[in-house]
Amino acid sequence: MIVRVDDQSLADDVSLSDLIGQYEPGERVTLSIWTLGKLRTVDVVLGQHPDDATRGYLGVTVVQMTVPEAFQRSGD
Repeated sequence: MIVRVDDQSLADDVSLSDLIGQYEPGERVTLSIWTLGKLRTVDVVLGQHPDDATRGYLGVTVVQMTVPEAFQRSGD
């Protein structure tokens, strides 16, 4: 589960698409990912959004999830 893009945390009112869309194609971002019970980071280079060539694109299918408050505190 992706929980942060660079230093910006995902929240109920801030989606992954919103955050990624702030960047331009070719920019490198760091994703914080909760997987296998651990918080990990991975650097990715964004592609070109198929509907708007000026927006960054991660190229994944996104499902919005609610993150429990206790997890948000432990992931900071």
